[in-house]
Amino acid sequence: MSSRQQQKMTPEHGLSMLPLLSPLLLSTAAPSAAAMSRHAPSERAAHSPAPPGGTPMLYSKMQAIAQRMLHSEQGVPIKSYKRRLISAIPSAFTGSDLVVWLMSNLNLDSKEAVHFGRMMVAHGYFFSVEGSVALRDDGTLFRFQTPYYWPSQNPVTTDFEYGVYLVKQVLRSKNKIRLLDYELTNLHKMKPKLANAWRDVTNKAEEAVKIYREQKRVARAIMNSQEEAFWRLHRPAANESCVGESLLTRHFCQRPSWHQQAVTEGVLRAEVRFLRRYSVLPRVHISIAVESLIGHCCKYREFDPMLTPVSPSNPWISGDETLWDVERSLMDTPNEWQLRRWACSFSDLLNDVTGRYHFEKFCKKQFCSENIKFWQTGRDLRSIPLSAVEGSVKLIYDEFLQRGASREVNVSAKVQEEVEKDLKSPSRYSFTAAQEQIYQLMQNDIYPRFVKSSPVHRHGEGSKQHYLTGKKYTVATEGYWDGSSENKGTDSVT
Repeated sequence: MSSRQQQKMTPEHGLSMLPLLSPLLLSTAAPSAAAMSRHAPSERAAHSPAPPGGTPMLYSKMQAIAQRMLHSEQGVPIKSYKRRLISAIPSAFTGSDLVVWLMSNLNLDSKEAVHFGRMMVAHGYFFSVEGSVALRDDGTLFRFQTPYYWPSQNPVTTDFEYGVYLVKQVLRSKNKIRLLDYELTNLHKMKPKLANAWRDVTNKAEEAVKIYREQKRVARAIMNSQEEAFWRLHRPAANESCVGESLLTRHFCQRPSWHQQAVTEGVLRAEVRFLRRYSVLPRVHISIAVESLIGHCCKYREFDPMLTPVSPSNPWISGDETLWDVERSLMDTPNEWQLRRWACSFSDLLNDVTGRYHFEKFCKKQFCSENIKFWQTGRDLRSIPLSAVEGSVKLIYDEFLQRGASREVNVSAKVQEEVEKDLKSPSRYSFTAAQEQIYQLMQNDIYPRFVKSSPVHRHGEGSKQHYLTGKKYTVATEGYWDGSSENKGTDSVT
């Protein structure tokens, strides 16, 4: 918060932010009384050292919102309230005012605003001045915690400081017990626990009470309520849990960045190992990658109905599904569009129903149809019911992989051993290794011969020339698919 904003703060607003004026009232790490009087609470909140290990993201965001709430003009309205049979309650705000502010400034609905407000109460950014009351959208009064006690400032919560607080509460009024039952129990347990430092605890508490009594009545009431709220949040009763700490531990801690980690020999050796592994990884220059990407896009552009008009029309635009029906149906004579697609890659050929049919016919002529049959059977195995898997695996093995089988495929000895090992626990993926080897065999040996000995080759070459030069190319389609050795006609394509 800027100095200009601090000068505009109302007296009530200033009281709500009033810190305890002595290090004896705060902690051993607190600044001196003179230093605290020179700096406004928001300035100390902004310049306080970060907690060790980094400031939690949750508390950083909550602190930013709390600072906006404390703005003198655009923040939550803070004033004194009067209750029947009770003196005026200074520096307070209602739950409804807070909910309205959250809804208007954070764009929340009423339920979200109430939930967010309760979350800030659980983390100690403000507290109820009327007892342990949950935040509601009503006239219940709340008060902001002093920024020194905000979780984002990493306040000290040691046993020594807690003992000082308990002793102070006893010394402030000997006629009235300010401590709750569990706090009295903690006080009795604290004395033997801090036996060696108990005199320091008592001396510090006495000096703090002396300074406390020098303050005005309103300031004493505000400071006392803030200190009580802080310690009852961080040192709750045995049957209560510290919500803020549990949430923080589970979810909201930032990981330490590299510059926050200690540079040890082990860390440096790990970095060297990583760099050595990274240096031998294969890399592709950007120019080569871009060239490959452009080539792929040009190659498949005509097969994308969103980029190139097709006949029949694009089903996604016209709603006519004729194109999909053609792609799914088996045709004795493939069209020109299919031939060009088959020339692109082996996977495009197998993904087309007509392409698989004609490739299988070609394999029969080459006396190697068992390869495509085995590959298709292994692919179909992955979609059959689980109850039929075991029997199907045995049938496939007996037909294609067993020594002397009727359609034995040629696989390596290593793959054969792997398949036989997988047969001990049959599954849909028992023949994956054999399928991959047969697929590579067909792709590298049979598919090139299929392309060169059919109109697919001429269509593929013409397609490349069409994209590179824009010239005409001539393709032959008739005469091949009906078994004739000579082409009976040609199609001219631009």
